[in-house]
Amino acid sequence: MLAYQAGTPESSRLRTSIASYGAISGSGPKTKRIAPRPGAVLVISLAGSFRIEGRPVPQVALFGLQRSSLRLEVHETPTDRIQVLFHPGGLSRFAHRQASALADRVVPVAETLPKAELERLVEELSSANHFDERVALLDGFFERHLVEPSAIEKRIDSLARRLCEDPEASLDVLVREVPAGRRQIERLFAGRIGVSPTTFARLARFDHAKRGILAREERTLTEIGLAAGYYDQAHFGREFRRLAAMTPSSFTACASAEPAAGETGARLRATGPSESLR
Repeated sequence: MLAYQAGTPESSRLRTSIASYGAISGSGPKTKRIAPRPGAVLVISLAGSFRIEGRPVPQVALFGLQRSSLRLEVHETPTDRIQVLFHPGGLSRFAHRQASALADRVVPVAETLPKAELERLVEELSSANHFDERVALLDGFFERHLVEPSAIEKRIDSLARRLCEDPEASLDVLVREVPAGRRQIERLFAGRIGVSPTTFARLARFDHAKRGILAREERTLTEIGLAAGYYDQAHFGREFRRLAAMTPSSFTACASAEPAAGETGARLRATGPSESLR
């Protein structure tokens, strides 16, 4: 059985860049699909190994923003895995590569962050006995590498965040609020977020619907789809299948099989079947 723990950074300086830290341990399903999310994911495998689309994943790997679902296959168990979920644009405050070069890719993190420090971080995380200790180690690592964004970069991050918060927001209206030309905005957006504003808006709408399902509220799938900005049930189902490789109802069944938040102890927050590489 898998145990999940998750929490936000203790450092307030990191919370606008990092959505959450997670720890996954134990044994569970051998295969599953990972649906896209509007941000990069850092995965550190302290024990066990897994494959993505049949390819081995490095011990410390960075998942750039993905535009389609991925098939995860557990190769060795039990697992002890750390994951860092970044906000849209959050990775760009630490990495030395454009996010567009990482989109739809899984790469060794040593390509974007110092290898020696990463190796030391892995050793320290392996020796830590409690989740809070691991959070402190991760905070320290990212604090040392945090680069404050420029004014225009902050506007780009804000544009992406607002698309995530309000799936019905007009992309054209939001773009006009950024003090730059359309082509420059699209170039900066792709370099910082990973994809074009139009593609990101589509991913943000999907993520909003996905989170609506994971919330387990008493709403129908039609209501969730409309709240996420889809035109109708057909539009919702078609887009969901394209991005998640399953129907909304199938995803709902997967979500229902996951432990509810708080079921296995303090500081646990289950993040759903597509929010983590479980």
